[in-house]
Amino acid sequence: MRELSVAGVLEGIRNGRTVVKLQGPEDPMVDLTSSVAPTGDTVISQSARLSARVTGARGHQVRFVHNGVRLPPVEVTSENFVVEQDITAPEHGEDRFQVEVQINGPPPRTVTSHLWIARSADMRGIPGPVPEVMEPEACGCGSAPGWNVGVLALVLLALGRRRRAQINCRKPLSVPSTPHP
Repeated sequence: MRELSVAGVLEGIRNGRTVVKLQGPEDPMVDLTSSVAPTGDTVISQSARLSARVTGARGHQVRFVHNGVRLPPVEVTSENFVVEQDITAPEHGEDRFQVEVQINGPPPRTVTSHLWIARSADMRGIPGPVPEVMEPEACGCGSAPGWNVGVLALVLLALGRRRRAQINCRKPLSVPSTPHP
């Protein structure tokens, strides 16, 4: 966003360049940029360097997230802190990156929108491979193992409740009998 105006905000949304402060305006700010200028939200290049400028998070942590997998956190050591990540586009498809800022551990307090990288424009929209390295708290963005287990658990819970409701509907009504005088 080049300016703080309605037009500037709409431009940022159209280009996929947004930041969400999850608990309020006092949360840290992070600005995610690329050494190769993106077209909208996609960097068309074999490689690039991402830079995340973080303010308001000194003493806390920032991390890159690659295709839904949280990379190791980095301690923010100054009020105007920059962390960089070299990235390479996959041979086929595109990869996505975002940045999270954490205050006193998970969950994140500030999250950027995704910045995508692809070798060519015709690779846009084709998911790249999921990175091998996983952390136990990896997000449930559909690309991390464990996501399917959560969905399966919800489906089984819903089926169990439905089955219980069907059984309860088949039970005969029992009307307490009271002796008549």
